[in-house]
Amino acid sequence: MPRRPRRVVCLPGTARRLVAEADGELVGVAGIVDAPQDWEIGAGFTPAPAARQLERLYLRPDQHGTGLAAAMFADVDDGRALYLWLIDGNARAQRFYRRLGFVDLDERHLAGSSWGGTPMHRMVRPAGG
Repeated sequence: MPRRPRRVVCLPGTARRLVAEADGELVGVAGIVDAPQDWEIGAGFTPAPAARQLERLYLRPDQHGTGLAAAMFADVDDGRALYLWLIDGNARAQRFYRRLGFVDLDERHLAGSSWGGTPMHRMVRPAGG
C-alpha cells in the first residue's frame, strides 16, 4: 500500500482541497469546486454536465505510479457527479480518469494563455462513480 501523505488545507463553502506532502515537500494537490466556473460561463459551456468540477489533481512527476493520485482523489471525492477538463494528449491521465469512471465528452476548448492555448476536452463521471 502506497504511503498517503496529505492534509486538508481548506474547505471553504463546498470546495474540497487537499495537498500531499512527503518529507516536508509538496508532492500533490487536489481540489473539487462547485460548477460551472466563471470562465466556463463566459465561454458558453453551460449548463455544466455536473454540479461539481475536479479543478485540479496534480502530482510531482516522481509520484506518478505510486497510488497517491488515487488516494488523493478518494479523499477529496464525495461521490457526487463530477466533471473535469483534460489537456488533449495526456494519455496517462485519461487512462487514470477512465478507471475512476469518467467518460470523454465531445466538448473541446483551448486552455487559457497560462496553459499556452493547449486544446482540452471535458470528461464526466456520474454520481457514485
